[in-house]
Amino acid sequence: MTDRQIAKFSMYTVVDAVLDANAAAVGTIAALGTAHTSLKAKIAALSSTSEQQQTITTGITPDKNNTRAMLRNSTFINAGLLYAYAVSINDIVLQSLSKITQSEVNRLKDDELAERAQTIHDNALPHIASLPPFGITPALLTLFQALIDIYEAKAPAPRARQSQQVALTEQVKTLITETDSLLKNTADKLMLNFKAGSVEFYNTYVSAREVIDAASIPTQVAGIIQRISTDIPLINVGISVAGQAYSASTGLNGSYSLKIPVPGLYTLNFSAASYQPKSIPNVLLALGQTTTLNVELEPIGE
Repeated sequence: MTDRQIAKFSMYTVVDAVLDANAAAVGTIAALGTAHTSLKAKIAALSSTSEQQQTITTGITPDKNNTRAMLRNSTFINAGLLYAYAVSINDIVLQSLSKITQSEVNRLKDDELAERAQTIHDNALPHIASLPPFGITPALLTLFQALIDIYEAKAPAPRARQSQQVALTEQVKTLITETDSLLKNTADKLMLNFKAGSVEFYNTYVSAREVIDAASIPTQVAGIIQRISTDIPLINVGISVAGQAYSASTGLNGSYSLKIPVPGLYTLNFSAASYQPKSIPNVLLALGQTTTLNVELEPIGE
């Protein structure tokens, strides 16, 4: 979503919360109750579409990183075993096709990794009868192909991602237009029922309808990460968001900041070498505000 769309989405969620907090009053106007239900459905649809946009934009699904790591490792191992076999039969062509270092594997882009893995597999297949002494069995090669297929399913081709992104962008625009219309033409008008008799509810609703400029006010979580029970800052601590692609790491003074454009409740994960990982659920991010979250990590073995 764009900054303006994020600001509107935040407004929708605040309006929803105001209506929830005044459910008894809302229930006295049947049409307003129906509009509120429709608003919740629009919010859910926008949230889902926004998450899909983020996934397509980054090419990252919640479990794709694990699959990528597994395929990198499997590609490096199978390539090495195939190379050893190629050397044993003095097949120079096969040697060139299977020779690759771990760092080279790690640098491959999504589509390049899948293509290179498939090349290793396809060149090993004709020699499968001779490969078991070198560690490549038919079962292992079958598992290698299955891993390639799983990875490709999680990493759509760039052209496919572009097409999906266009469709999702249009879907967001449509949902924003529909939600604006729902509020302006229905909810706002029905709220006039409370202008005289329930002044506080009405004024709170009107205030909630204000759209805050998210472009000029960052929505983020920030803090300092230290070793437990000390003032020792921890550097290179990885901070990630469960189910999302947002991530950051601590600097030399142990501080971090992580922008998460869409307000809401998130689970933050903290990890560092030689320290026990830590997850903190239900971290609330409000639009245009910095949520302070200082964390202490415990060394492994203590």
